[in-house]
Amino acid sequence: MGGYPCTIASTLAFLDVLPPDKRVEWTVTCKEGSILPAAAVALEHGGHLSPGIGDCPYPEFGCPTNADLVRFFANLARGFGRETATPAETRAMLGLPPG
Repeated sequence: MGGYPCTIASTLAFLDVLPPDKRVEWTVTCKEGSILPAAAVALEHGGHLSPGIGDCPYPEFGCPTNADLVRFFANLARGFGRETATPAETRAMLGLPPG
């Protein structure tokens, strides 16, 4: 979501401009802040997440490691009925050749 603030409202605004007749793989990232406000919207609407402590130390979670964040957001995704993609699945979604 480059250029948009990482909020629920801006994530919904971004969804409004996606072409309705095309499949678009999109990801919520957040520079200098928590991705959490937009994460549920992204997961509910088929988007992907790119969290990391390089963008935010997540003090609300006790300043976790990146591995802790991956576990947290993977569990959040499962709550929306989604599993994390394998590297091979990710490459296929993005139209990249096998690794």
